[in-house]
Amino acid sequence: MMNQKNQIIELIKAAISSPPNEFTRSFCYDTTNQTFFVIHALDYFMLNENLEIDVSAESSMPTEAQKEIVGWIQRIEKNDDSIIRIPQKGITDQELKQIEFQKFIEENGIDLNLAKLQKAESKISISFDLENIETSKPSKIKKWWQFWK
Repeated sequence: MMNQKNQIIELIKAAISSPPNEFTRSFCYDTTNQTFFVIHALDYFMLNENLEIDVSAESSMPTEAQKEIVGWIQRIEKNDDSIIRIPQKGITDQELKQIEFQKFIEENGIDLNLAKLQKAESKISISFDLENIETSKPSKIKKWWQFWK
């Protein structure tokens, strides 16, 4: 089993090797608590138009994890400067990937010995109660299905 520092290194390298136009997940770093995390497209399905947990959605994800992810999504949508997206460049060459990894760490002043990694669930399900769809006033916030814009 890899230690947390090695898991973080692998996460950053996975982000760097992901295609730039991949919308299924975003790799990020929260500078306020030095935590690396991944937002998956599926995470947006548990939200309403105001980027709050939708009462009609039920997730197998633990409540604390849901709150943490929703908080990050809300901050990302507000362009919070303390959330740094790890660049997805589609680089597969190991040497170039290492160079980009080092560049990312140095440019952002990240100490891998202090950094944390948000633990993701290996399997998550989300279901909806279609008779209890939450309706809200229109918002100027992007619709959840426009998360990539």
